[in-house]
Amino acid sequence: MKSGNLLYILLLFPFLIKGQTCYEHFANERFSEINVRENLVYGENSNYLGFSQSLYLDFYSPTNDGSLKRPLVLLVHGGFFVFGDKQDDYVIRIAEDLARRGYAVAAVGYRVGANLISPTLDVEIASAAIRGIHDLKAAIRYFKKSVEEDNPYGLDPDQFFVLGYSAGGVAGLTSQFYSDGDELSGIAAQVFPSFGGIEGNSGNPNYDSKIKGTVSLSGGILDTLWMDARDGPTLFVHGVADDVISANYDTVNLLGSDLLPLHGSIQMQARTRRQGNESELVLLGNADHYWPLEDVTYDAGMPFVFDWLARHVDCQELRSKDNELYFFPNPVTNQITIHFPEAMQRGGTVEIYDVAGRLRLREANVSDPYLEINDLLPWPRGTYNLVYYHPDDKTIYSSLFIKQE
Repeated sequence: MKSGNLLYILLLFPFLIKGQTCYEHFANERFSEINVRENLVYGENSNYLGFSQSLYLDFYSPTNDGSLKRPLVLLVHGGFFVFGDKQDDYVIRIAEDLARRGYAVAAVGYRVGANLISPTLDVEIASAAIRGIHDLKAAIRYFKKSVEEDNPYGLDPDQFFVLGYSAGGVAGLTSQFYSDGDELSGIAAQVFPSFGGIEGNSGNPNYDSKIKGTVSLSGGILDTLWMDARDGPTLFVHGVADDVISANYDTVNLLGSDLLPLHGSIQMQARTRRQGNESELVLLGNADHYWPLEDVTYDAGMPFVFDWLARHVDCQELRSKDNELYFFPNPVTNQITIHFPEAMQRGGTVEIYDVAGRLRLREANVSDPYLEINDLLPWPRGTYNLVYYHPDDKTIYSSLFIKQE
């Protein structure tokens, strides 16, 4: 894959204001270790051969994270709905990167497979897509149910996101935007009704499958008319050189056969913007359909995903528990941001000392919730002591951070 001239970025909707979110909790890696619980059963349904199949997911969470209301990212793999697995390398990489930032992550396994020698291959693939969508919705309902049953996963039911790649993006976008009553046309009109609607019966039907938003990596949707303003925010990340699912509009081809016509990220962004829905688009120049699988393009594209998610998490409960001074990231390279709880925002003084006790920086009259300190690159690698002097009660707050090269 070409790496030169890699990034061409098109952002067509204003960012949220960071102050409305808990951005600092999720923008950077904060946890060095994560827990993984594999093959949790979330439902059951018949596969394309007619046999009953148990449905499994892998659950990732940060180690030593005491939060009881974490945002959940349901991670859905790609593969034309006929290939792929929840333990593919790129899926594990994304899940671990998210968990280290403080998210709970469910890598969702769903029913894959279709009769690839069928004379109606388009119907086979459309049917496989619906099975995948049904299973994703069952996984969402599984976690909604778990919240009511002592919340063993420590989740906030209002902070569920889907992050899907390729077919997973199609599943996530359809799950978010299509609802019973939306007009169907083409292959969707042939197949959807025969499956009994959009929710399916892969898991407990007594809970809703509503999510807060979707991140689509190289994904598409059958009909942009399904996309309404009321349906929540979206992020589209697409390679300009994608010849599998076009960033504009094209028919997906599998094994030499034209299958489903899909609207890509550019068309979806245009539709959501016209509707007044909050959405953002990132185009990666010289990147193809498989950009999340390659190191260079992963490192170029995924920071936009991590940033978008962090800006859309609302963790008021976490904010209300912040009664101690903290800072991020740690370790630090060039910039550190210090957060002061409300009780401390009264004109105190910040001082930073190196390991020898020498004063490296002093900032007086601090009154804002956040203080950014830049240009730390010249500082030697090592341990530093950050001290905050409260002007009212003379209390001293002290914390250590690591400066890395």
